[in-house]
Amino acid sequence: EQLEKERQEYLTVSLKHKELKKDIEILEYEHKIISSKVQEIGGFEAILEQLKKQRLQEILNTDDHHRRQIMGIHREMDNIQGELAELNQANSAGDAALRAIDEVIKHLKDAEHWGNWDMMNNQSAYYSQMKHNAIDRAMNAAQQAKHKLKLFDRELIDVNIEQTQLHIKLDGFGRFIDIFFDNLISDWVIQRKIKNALNNVESTFDKTRRYVLVIEKEMSNMQRDINALQNNINEVLES
Repeated sequence: EQLEKERQEYLTVSLKHKELKKDIEILEYEHKIISSKVQEIGGFEAILEQLKKQRLQEILNTDDHHRRQIMGIHREMDNIQGELAELNQANSAGDAALRAIDEVIKHLKDAEHWGNWDMMNNQSAYYSQMKHNAIDRAMNAAQQAKHKLKLFDRELIDVNIEQTQLHIKLDGFGRFIDIFFDNLISDWVIQRKIKNALNNVESTFDKTRRYVLVIEKEMSNMQRDINALQNNINEVLES
């Protein structure tokens, strides 16, 4: 019994170690990408400053009345465009999270499918292995999805949208259950846990999708406001 307990503890720690190792790999990959982008910022900032000077000179060459009008409109547009850029980042993070969650759902459905075949065929070695492989893929995909959801959570805070707890919980089932309890009862336990995990992930997908839709609607409203302000500038220039 003590040996069995120690084996369970070892497998639990081993699974956690694998999860943390995957998180580190993801962070190192993203750090490399971000570092590459940071190096490009210097050139973009120089171009931006030049464009600002050109626009300022054009505005200063107009009469006082039109200058005040255009500068006021530009300030309003700059504020909206800044908010729109934040929303665009949140939208991209949300889309990435949805793709990652959908991948988890796909593998969990595969695990459920192969698990049903495993039970109907009296624990066939082939179907059992296929089920295990699908569970492993679901666990790996879940690490990616949880990371993407954390990023999306942070983006929701940046755009002042009320956030919810977008979590994926796949703990509590895995390959070790079959290894230690390889019988019909344990297979039913695993199937139930797969089903519960699938329901949880699908619920997370739906919540994430609703937040993405809210962001997309807000982006559409802001773009409409920018277009209206641009029309106002055209009216000033044509007056």
